[in-house]
Amino acid sequence: MVEGAGVSESQIELKKMNISHTLPTVRDVSKEKLEEIISTITSSVNNGVNMNNMVNIIVLLMEQVKLFKHLRGLEKKQLVIDLLCHIIDVTDAGAFDALDTVLKAMVPNIIDTFVDVEKGKLIFTTKKVKGCFACCFPSK
Repeated sequence: MVEGAGVSESQIELKKMNISHTLPTVRDVSKEKLEEIISTITSSVNNGVNMNNMVNIIVLLMEQVKLFKHLRGLEKKQLVIDLLCHIIDVTDAGAFDALDTVLKAMVPNIIDTFVDVEKGKLIFTTKKVKGCFACCFPSK
């Protein structure tokens, strides 16, 4: 296998065996469910977690954790953080592994931003196009 090109099958199996030892403990959420979420995410992350795919992974984790209706908002946020940190630790991003600490530090703010967008606290507006290209962009 080429350095940084992904995780070999034997590495995946070894990491799967070690998953349950480092899983976060969450009230009324089974380890099996957490393992299922992690397995789904890690199988789609061939080259580990990096700057290019981290936001997409956070969105996937938030969608999964949102289904735990019995957890409060801060508990859901902490679970997403814990799961992503776990996934960062068990996947191999090759040369990007040096960024693991930076990626982990970015996660809480990214989650907060997504929550603000979902609650309508952060609204993206578009400016009307003026000038000679206005005819190319129909007004809404």
